Amino acid sequence: MTWSAFEGETVRLTGGVPLASLSVLTDPATLIRLAPSARGKVLVADLRSQGITRFGVPPDRLNLFFRETRMHVARYPDSGWARIGTVPVIEGHILNPGDPLVLKEGIPAGRHSGMFHYGGDRPSRWAASHDIWMHGYFSWDWRDDYQKIARIDTVAHLIYPEPPHHHYGYQKGQRFCFINVLEELNAPGEWVIDPEKGLMYFWPPAAPVPGDVVISMLKEPMLLIDGASNVRIEGLTFECSRARAVMIRGGSENMVAGCTFRNIDNDTCVVIDGGRHNGARSCDISDVGSTGIRIGGGDRKTLTPGGNYAINNHIRRFACILGAFNGGIYLEGVGDTVSHNRIHDAPFSGIQYYGNDHLIEFNELYDLAHESGDVGGINTGADYSEMGTTIRYNYIHDMHGPGEGGVRGIYLDLPGSNTTIFGNVIAGVDIGVFFNSGRDNLVENNVFYDCHPAIGIYRWPFKEYFRPGGGWRIYEKLHEIRYTEPPYSAHYPLLPRYLDPVDLGEPFGHIVRHNVSAGGTWLDLSEGMTLSNVTVENNVAGDSMLVVFTKKWTPDYDPYHIGYSSTHPRGDSAMVSALVLRGNVIADPGFADPVHGNFRLPAGSPAWRAGFREIPFDSIGLEVDEFRRAIPR
Repeated sequence: MTWSAFEGETVRLTGGVPLASLSVLTDPATLIRLAPSARGKVLVADLRSQGITRFGVPPDRLNLFFRETRMHVARYPDSGWARIGTVPVIEGHILNPGDPLVLKEGIPAGRHSGMFHYGGDRPSRWAASHDIWMHGYFSWDWRDDYQKIARIDTVAHLIYPEPPHHHYGYQKGQRFCFINVLEELNAPGEWVIDPEKGLMYFWPPAAPVPGDVVISMLKEPMLLIDGASNVRIEGLTFECSRARAVMIRGGSENMVAGCTFRNIDNDTCVVIDGGRHNGARSCDISDVGSTGIRIGGGDRKTLTPGGNYAINNHIRRFACILGAFNGGIYLEGVGDTVSHNRIHDAPFSGIQYYGNDHLIEFNELYDLAHESGDVGGINTGADYSEMGTTIRYNYIHDMHGPGEGGVRGIYLDLPGSNTTIFGNVIAGVDIGVFFNSGRDNLVENNVFYDCHPAIGIYRWPFKEYFRPGGGWRIYEKLHEIRYTEPPYSAHYPLLPRYLDPVDLGEPFGHIVRHNVSAGGTWLDLSEGMTLSNVTVENNVAGDSMLVVFTKKWTPDYDPYHIGYSSTHPRGDSAMVSALVLRGNVIADPGFADPVHGNFRLPAGSPAWRAGFREIPFDSIGLEVDEFRRAIPR
């Protein structure tokens, strides 16, 4: 069965409600709160009189769209971030003890007593409000959240967030902004809601006509395919909703193809929940509050693959309401495929994956991590048993996060293991490939350019994470899947030794070979590691800095400011000799035009002699097919 738009027609499914009545704001008590430039331009709508009563709270609040474009809640500052000042800690009234493993200024990171200082005097200009919120990275640059303000002490410059508090607490210097502040409604395209009165204030970019202003309302999937098979949804537009647009649950051979998804709020556009050979193909997804496509399939107990997929989709401007861990594609389960997608323009990661034996190939990822730090273009972590994935022939480029830790092109966080990383091109990224401990990963035949470093292998300093009761339940997760018994012990023969006490938690078994690197730093290893702990052979390195050793943690452990214990530039004859002894070549590989993205190698490049194999550059990214008749620029 195929559901599709009639030829030459456009079919739109919307979860929004047009506002039927908007009038110029004239109430004197409200007008005086606005900037002079906004008076006479801000409109007001009585939502309850139009049947709109379910407002929600951030990040799951309704949103406003004008002529199919998402408008923005009024905020301060208008762009960028405010910074948390000091975070008072009152003995006997500690609401979050903080992270005892990370001390900042002698205090466990995130420790607080339910308040923090702010700078400047802007809040003193605001009238009392019961619905001012904050959005920010309150403790770490990899976890954003929304916090309602209980009260602001404008004399002491203290903010008291309303419980429940941010899970990781509050940290001096971290970033946040105020949102839903009427006094900050000072530019076209901004809006504010007063949920107590049921009023919405909006400064439209142009004079509206009926149907221009739409509020997202629907809280259910627009389309649910539940237990069915052989259903195709083709060429439809799904828009303006507060819930996922399409959900495929179970069944087989179902496909969403050539569809457009836009202006979906804090949920996922397409969810594929189990079944076999279900997928999304050649869809255009943009302006999404959360994730573009979420795929789950296969059986982790038996390691049976699901064969579900996301192929040839263009996903951009996603995670625009809640960024943390909301990738363009979120992948879990066993044996699913993500290929030929173009993913860009977002605050966090491009592909977030978990599970086993996935194939991630021929994707282009760029312009990510706008707001975050310690994040990957392709990102995973938290479980030794989730392994066997192949990441190959992806082009990951031009990403630099503003937060601590920067962006890693491919990031296997603690303790990502037994993954094949082959034939990727990673350029203009803070760190190319990064392993936080982990074991037995293969990095082979990749191109790195202008990465600092190309490959980083970090030794996680806290052994208790790998023991019973440790953080992330690494030990317990292995025992839950009976890692010393089939199918896991047979499918991953190296896995049964991962909890051996002799080398517990050590980043051993990694192989780095036949790679080509230039324009940055090549290797970054933790202090205490040597070239004997990792196989480094037959690579070509033309970087000015060959190897650095990251300084070991100290009692004031800070994972982003730990410096180097030693550095070894290209002129270090001893390091060059050690590398050459292992078959590595220290020379410029001769990329054709790396500044403009041409990483082809001439016939005389030393890479060919070192065993490098040609990468199919022309096959990476979006393709023309029966559902996508042109490649967007």
